[in-house]
Amino acid sequence: MKRIISKRWGSETILFYGPYLVKRLKLNAGWSTSIHWHNCKTETIIVESGILQVVFDDPTVDIIDVDGERQPAGDVVSLIDGESITIFEGRQSAHAMRSTTGCSYIEASTPHTVDSERVRACDDWGKQCES
Repeated sequence: MKRIISKRWGSETILFYGPYLVKRLKLNAGWSTSIHWHNCKTETIIVESGILQVVFDDPTVDIIDVDGERQPAGDVVSLIDGESITIFEGRQSAHAMRSTTGCSYIEASTPHTVDSERVRACDDWGKQCES
C-alpha cells in the first residue's frame, strides 16, 4: 500500500502497513510538525537527505540510537543523511520535527496510526503546522 498524504509542512507517504508501519516524510525548508507524543507508538527515524532537527518538549528525555546506545537528548538533536534515532512512546517523549534546509526521512514504527496527542500546534517560526 502506497498512499501520499499532503501536509502543510510537506508530505508523508505510507510505504508499508502491517505488523509495523513505514513512512517517508518530506519536510519543507523552514517548517515544523506540531509538538506531539504517542500513547503507544515507538518510532525510529532515519534521515535520507537534508538536515532534520528533532525538538524535544522535555529537555531531560533520553533517546536511543539504532545501535542501542542511550544518548541525552537536550533540547534539539540534529541529524544528517544516514543518522537515526528511536523515540519511545509516552508524554516524556513529546517532540516535533523541523528543518531549515528541507529534508526527507523514513519513519519505521509500531502500527499505531491514531495515536498522536498534540502539545503545541505552531512551530518556532510562527507558521501553523499540523501533526
